[in-house]
Amino acid sequence: MTATKRASGELPSAAGPALLAPGSESEWRSPSGRVIARTPRRILHAVPSLERGGIETWLMQMRLSVDPARYAMDFLVLHREAGTLAPEARRRGSQVVTSSEPHKPWEVWRTLATMLRDHGPYDIVHGHVHHYNGLVLSVAAWHGVPCRVAHSHSDTRVVERHASWPRRRYLGLMKHWIRRFATHRIAVSRNAAEDLFGPDWTRDRRCAIIPCGIDLGSFQEVDRRVETREALGLSGDALVIGHVGRFLRSKNHHFLLEVAARAFDQDSRARLLLVGDGELLPDVQSRARALGIANQVVFTGARPDVARLMRAMDVFVFPSYYEGLGLVLLEAQASGLPCVVADGLPGEIDVVPGLVHRLPLIAPAATWATVALDARDSARPSARQAWETLSRSRFTIERSIEELLRVYELGSEAGRG
Repeated sequence: MTATKRASGELPSAAGPALLAPGSESEWRSPSGRVIARTPRRILHAVPSLERGGIETWLMQMRLSVDPARYAMDFLVLHREAGTLAPEARRRGSQVVTSSEPHKPWEVWRTLATMLRDHGPYDIVHGHVHHYNGLVLSVAAWHGVPCRVAHSHSDTRVVERHASWPRRRYLGLMKHWIRRFATHRIAVSRNAAEDLFGPDWTRDRRCAIIPCGIDLGSFQEVDRRVETREALGLSGDALVIGHVGRFLRSKNHHFLLEVAARAFDQDSRARLLLVGDGELLPDVQSRARALGIANQVVFTGARPDVARLMRAMDVFVFPSYYEGLGLVLLEAQASGLPCVVADGLPGEIDVVPGLVHRLPLIAPAATWATVALDARDSARPSARQAWETLSRSRFTIERSIEELLRVYELGSEAGRG
C-alpha cells in the first residue's frame, strides 16, 4: 500500500504531498505517479581542494549536517592532492577523486567524464572552481546531469583586469559556457556575482545570492583565553593581532607583516598570530625574519580549532586584495573581535555594528597599525551581543544549507520534468 511521506523535509508538489512509490525506497512520485526525485539526491561537488579553508570547511559542515538518506555528496578535487579534509569525507561515505593534471582542460574533462560514468548518475553537479565552472558544467550537461550549479566564491576582477590576451579569451569562453550550461548561478556576495555572471546578473532568474554560513556552535564554548595563550607562548598581557587564512598572494601577508612591524614599534606588547598553511608560508616566514620580527610572530599552521584560537586574539586584521565574501570575518565577528579590513571587500561582511573598521590598502602600514591598536579599546558590542547578532543573520550554516538545498530540490525536479 502506498503511504504518504511525512518525514521532515518533505518534498512539495503542486498536486499534493509527494508519495513514496510502492516497492521502492529510492524514488519519489507525485500523486499522478510521475517520478520527481530519487532519494538520496546525488551531488558531485567540483572543488579546487579539500584543504582547510572557508569554502572547504563550509562544504564539510554541510556534508555533516544534511541527512545522508536524502543527500549523498561526492567530490572531484582539481588538484593532484586531495587535501587534509579528504579522509574525513571518505569516512563519511563520499567518493573523492583527484585530477592529476588540473591545468590541462582535456585531462579535467576526461577525469570528470570518467567519474560521472563510474560513480553516477548524479542529480546535481555543483561547481566551486570559479571560471573553470564553465568547463565542469559543459561536461555535466553533455552527460545529462539535470541540475548544474555555478557557484562564485570570489571576486578576482582586481587581478583579471590586467590579464593577458590569451587569458582574456579563456575567461570569455568560460563565462560563455557558464551562461550556456549552468541551470543555476549562485554567488556568495554581489561582488562575486558581478565578477562571474556580469553586471546584468540581477536580471537573470537563474542567479541568486546565497552566502556561505558559519557554524556558530563552536563560538559558544567556554572561554579558555589564558590556557590558549599559554599553549601558543603568548603572555597574558600581550596585545595579539590575529589573522586566519591560507598563505596565498590574495591574502596580502607581506603587507600584514609591515602592519605588525609598525604595531610592534608603537606597543612593545604587540604580537602577531597567523593561523593557516599554504604554498607561500615559507616565503612569509622568510619575510618576517628579514624584517627582524620573527620572534614576535606566531605561526600555528592549519588548525581545526579556529574559534579557540580567536579567543586568544585582541583584534583581527584582514588586508586581502580580494575576497568573494570572507567567511573568516564572520567568525571573527562571532568571537566579538574588532576587525580592520580592506575597504574593497564586500559590504555584506559588515554584520555586527561597531566591529568592522575599513581602510584602503593604499593607506600606510603605520596607519593600519594605529587603527588596529586603537580598535582594541574602542566601544563595541560584547562577544555575546555579537554572537546573537550573527545568529539572527542569514550567515549561519543552517540558513545557508536551507537555501542551497532549496536550489537542489527545485533544480533536480525541474530537470526531470
